[in-house]
Amino acid sequence: MECNGRSSRALNREMHRRVCADLKRARDEIRRPNCTVAVVLDGRVLARECGDGVAPLVRVMGKLCDCDAGAVIADRIAGMAAALFLHSPQIAGVYADVMSTPARNHLEGCGMVVCAEKEVPAILNRDGDDLCPLEKMSTTDDPETVRHRIRDMMQGSSLHGESENTGEE
Repeated sequence: MECNGRSSRALNREMHRRVCADLKRARDEIRRPNCTVAVVLDGRVLARECGDGVAPLVRVMGKLCDCDAGAVIADRIAGMAAALFLHSPQIAGVYADVMSTPARNHLEGCGMVVCAEKEVPAILNRDGDDLCPLEKMSTTDDPETVRHRIRDMMQGSSLHGESENTGEE
């Protein structure tokens, strides 16, 4: 796993090394059974959640406090909805097994260190025949609007996980 260098220019070398080490630890956590999202800070796992869709990410973000500034998050799939939800000064880096290009661009634009095993053009629904419903609601660049939409959607229905668009036919 190699961390991007573009967004980390503002970070000093020691901070960049710490964030990359934390991203590796968070990545290792989500590869364990019963963990789809993990938060790590200074080598310590602050939170981990399991579940489908964006619900685990929403739960771990709800557990963070101001003292957790500089934490990193690993999720199995990260599209633009997740990127906008993660738009926070507390988050220094994001790892995803699968990440969409728009999500990577947004997170890097926020100055975060970003790592992904696989980058895809878009996150699709489980059937693979349309965009993930969360991606459809991410048509704004306003993170707070997306957070409200996601929370409203979670209250109104159960969310299912997304599947990746590999761009291959």
